[in-house]
Amino acid sequence: MTKEEILAMEAGRKLDKLVHEDVMKQCWHDWVAEQSDSNVTGVICSKCRSKPIYAQGMVNYPLYSIDISAAWQVVEKMEELGWGFTLVTSDRVARCFPLSFNKPSSKWVIGKKIPEAICKAALIAKLNSR
Repeated sequence: MTKEEILAMEAGRKLDKLVHEDVMKQCWHDWVAEQSDSNVTGVICSKCRSKPIYAQGMVNYPLYSIDISAAWQVVEKMEELGWGFTLVTSDRVARCFPLSFNKPSSKWVIGKKIPEAICKAALIAKLNSR
């Protein structure tokens, strides 16, 4: 995915899934039946052994691009990887500038709200560090 494609994304499930896989390094699950003895007790990921989070009847993942508490997990993960963020809000937009301790960053990343800007900035920072 290119920087332009990331910037064009809107907050929502597609952006959240990308952050979940690329930034948080969680697998996007291959669900299989979980069994106890010979009884099926639910589903579990065949790769990471995690159980699904259900929301509105669907298997889901954190709403990183919408919920500030989930977005803050992205900030913490990026800090573990040597990145920090400068956040600014004004005129109904949020701007996020990824700061690396070992690589220069590019420009401000703009989102409608802070969580969206954080997610896009994190994905672009990861893209630039490859």
